[in-house]
Amino acid sequence: MNPIGVTCPFCGAPAPSSQSATTGWLCMHCQGAVPPQQYAGAPPPMPQPPMPHGPNPYAAGAPPPAANPYANVPAVRPPTPMAMPGTSKKPFVGALFGILLPLIIVMFAMSPKACKYTLLNEETAAVIKALEDCPKTKKALGSDIDVPFVGCTTGKSKSGGDSGSGFWSMPIQGSNASGNVQMSLSKRDGTWKLNSAVLTVGSDKYEAVTCKKQ
Repeated sequence: MNPIGVTCPFCGAPAPSSQSATTGWLCMHCQGAVPPQQYAGAPPPMPQPPMPHGPNPYAAGAPPPAANPYANVPAVRPPTPMAMPGTSKKPFVGALFGILLPLIIVMFAMSPKACKYTLLNEETAAVIKALEDCPKTKKALGSDIDVPFVGCTTGKSKSGGDSGSGFWSMPIQGSNASGNVQMSLSKRDGTWKLNSAVLTVGSDKYEAVTCKKQ
């Protein structure tokens, strides 16, 4: 006897109970899964428990979320961390440059090339002419006689008006060899005159003014 009149749609077997008819059941005869069914006089469905997260806050009638006041603010880059003391090489490089620059200037000022074009322009020209005019010194040095960039020019000069004197020692070089020349000069009527120029090349010495080997 089936008082509620609900049967299995697959095999026609009656529902085991009125509660099974509303919730669905597994038929014991055909093993078919019967979905829930409504019938006259069926009890109301059991209330479902609320959702764990509560009601939807954005349901109809709920106020919209507040606007983010910082949405249009540009991002600020974090400040660059300062270097720890002792980790930067810039102070060391600056100090090294400050020491080397004056030294380079002094070395350049004392170089023969600098003296040739600044302090000893006439004196250097006079001694180079004497070395080129003397066959012995020209043979010892070769062609292209000139003062080098590297070296040190030493000596002193005294000049007052149209007269003066000077004694200088400077390196000299040519296409065959290089050496050192010691020169003595005097100034009369505003013109420097070479009195002596002793060239030393290795163990040989030559006097360029008289063009004699010493």
